[in-house]
Amino acid sequence: MTTKKIFKMFAFAMLMPTMLLTTSCSSDDDFVNTSENTEKKGYALPVTVNVTRQGDATTRANYNESTRKLEFSAGDKLFVEGNESVAGNFSGTLDMVSEGTFSGTITTNNPYSGTADELFTAAGLVLAHLLPAGYEEYNYFIISHFEDESWNDWIDGNVANAFASSKKLGVEQLSWEYAESYSGGFALTPHNAILNFTITGLKPSTNVTATLAKSGTDMISGQVTTDGSGTATFAMAIRGDGNNIKDISLTVGGKAITLTDDSKKLEAGHIYNITRSVAPAWSTLTIGDATIYYVEGETWIQAISIHSTENTGWNFIPTDRVFYGHKTLLYSSTLNHIYPEEKIDKSEGYLFY
Repeated sequence: MTTKKIFKMFAFAMLMPTMLLTTSCSSDDDFVNTSENTEKKGYALPVTVNVTRQGDATTRANYNESTRKLEFSAGDKLFVEGNESVAGNFSGTLDMVSEGTFSGTITTNNPYSGTADELFTAAGLVLAHLLPAGYEEYNYFIISHFEDESWNDWIDGNVANAFASSKKLGVEQLSWEYAESYSGGFALTPHNAILNFTITGLKPSTNVTATLAKSGTDMISGQVTTDGSGTATFAMAIRGDGNNIKDISLTVGGKAITLTDDSKKLEAGHIYNITRSVAPAWSTLTIGDATIYYVEGETWIQAISIHSTENTGWNFIPTDRVFYGHKTLLYSSTLNHIYPEEKIDKSEGYLFY
C-alpha cells in the first residue's frame, strides 16, 4: 500500500468521529470547545531532529563528482508525517541546519503538550522522507495536501521506477531514502537501486528514447540527447527489492542492448555503473589502398549501404559488380567480378582492376 493511501485512510479515520459529532450536535445552543481545531490551521510544534543513513557508504543525498559519493548538501529537507493518539495526524517539512540535523515546524491536528521527541516516540505510525536539494524542480517528490488541513500532508511523486536525463541528477534525486520508525532520531534507508548508463555508438547529437523492461514489460522510459560522439548518459532507478538484472532489458534509440546473462540481484542504495556500446563489432579487410568495414556475415551491398560513413569511396552496381573509386573489385584467383550480394570473405583473395 502506498504512503499516500495509508495517510488518506488515516485522514478519513480521524475525520469520521468529528463528522458524526457535527451531524448529531447542530443546535444553536451548542458551545464551541476552544481546544478543537475549528479553523483547520492545526497546532504548530517546533522540531529539531538528527538524521543518519543506513546502507552503502556511497548512498548520500548529493552527488560529489570528485569523490563519486552522495553527501548531504545545503537545501536538503526532511518531510515527516504520522499519527499519534493525542496529537492525531501530523506532518511538516524541516530544513537541514547542519550536517544531519533538521529543524522546523510540524503541524498536529489536536493540541499536543509534549516535545517532538515524545510525539515521534509515541506515534503509532511515523515516516520521514529525505527531500534532496532542488527536489521542487522535478516530479520525483511532491508534497500533497488534504484540502486545507496542513497536518494531513503526505508524500506523492514518481521516484519508484524513475528516469533521469543525467547520472548526476539520478544519483542526487532517486535514492529514495526514508525511515519508518523513530529512536532518538531518524535512520534513513535507501529503497532504490540506481543504474548509471553510458551508451556509446549512437548517432551524434540526436534525441533518443531509452526504455528499461522487466520480463518483457516496459517499466521506465525517457529521452536523452547524445553528445557529439554519439554517447548517451542517463540514469534509471528501480526498486532494490530483489529485482534481478538478468530479467532486465534495455533499448536505446530502437537498439536492443544486452546487459548481462548473469544472475545478480539489485540492492537498494547501490549505484551500478553500466557501460555498453550499440556500435557493431567491426571487422576490416584491406585491399591495396582501400579498407572495407563490415560486420561478420554481411554482404558487400550491406556493408557499403549500412556503414556508408565508414565506407566512403566504395560503391556497387546491383547483381553486377563492386568498385572503389573507378577500380573494379575482382577475385584474385579467377579474375571474376565480385557480386555485391556475395558475403565478404576474408579468406578469399581480392584485387582491383
